Amino acid sequence: MEKLDLIYLKLAIDSVPVLTQDNFSIWHTRILNYFNILKIKDYFLEGKGTISEDNARNVRAILTAKINAAVHANVITHVVELL
Repeated sequence: MEKLDLIYLKLAIDSVPVLTQDNFSIWHTRILNYFNILKIKDYFLEGKGTISEDNARNVRAILTAKINAAVHANVITHVVELL
């Protein structure tokens, strides 16, 4: 990535709030912006294309970092973790 792209990526990551029970709408908008910068938004919204291993790792990292523990407990199950 070029330096400017990395700056945009960092700004997008920093703008994503931690997902709580009360802020899904803003979280959703900002996480989609992050996916758009990585050029993987269509993969998640429309199931089109594939994502690289690096992008998959980036997505796992941001989702893990940007989900509140209470939300995590309600969403993540043993079955989901195996995927």
